[in-house]
Amino acid sequence: MKYWLGTNTGAGFIRGREQLLYEIRGYAGNIWVTNNSDEAITWASRNSLTEKTKAEATTIQETAIENNVTVWNNISDSEIKGNVEPSEEAIP
Repeated sequence: MKYWLGTNTGAGFIRGREQLLYEIRGYAGNIWVTNNSDEAITWASRNSLTEKTKAEATTIQETAIENNVTVWNNISDSEIKGNVEPSEEAIP
C-alpha cells in the first residue's frame, strides 16, 4: 500500500477508468491510499500528492478526525440536520 497526502481538486482528480485499474480510497485529512502499482504512482504524481509513511498518514488522519468530531460536537441541532457525522474509519 502507498499513502498520499493531497487535496481532491475536483473534476479529473480520479478519472473513471483509474478506479478500475487500481485501488484509490480517500480518508479524513486528505489522505489517499493506493496499491503500489506504477499506475497508482503516476496518478499521485499527476495530482501532486506527497507520499507519506503509514504512521504519518495515520497521525494526519487521526488529527483530522479529532478536529471534525470537535466541530461536530459543538454545532447546534439545526446545523446537524442534513450533515453527516464524522467517520472514524482507520486506514488499512
